[in-house]
Amino acid sequence: MQGPAIFLAQFLRDVPPYDRLETIAAWVGKLGYRGVQIPTWDPRVFDLDTAAEGAEFIRRHLIQTSPVAVDDFAGGRTDTGRNRRILGLDQA
Repeated sequence: MQGPAIFLAQFLRDVPPYDRLETIAAWVGKLGYRGVQIPTWDPRVFDLDTAAEGAEFIRRHLIQTSPVAVDDFAGGRTDTGRNRRILGLDQA
């Protein structure tokens, strides 16, 4: 995906168009955004119980991920070992 994206959590409200994935996605699309990051903890836009039912749900809602890491935007290189230590995935 090329183009700007937005994190929806900061805009979710209990009033339209901010209360459902379909309407808030249409709203941000009109603002020029090409992608959204969906908060999985908010039932207005993500049904965690349904998602847990299996791969078919995931396939229907699969969103392309960025081809670059955050490090790449700053012109640096990715230090996978350091990142894993920071995340607690590997012991120092």
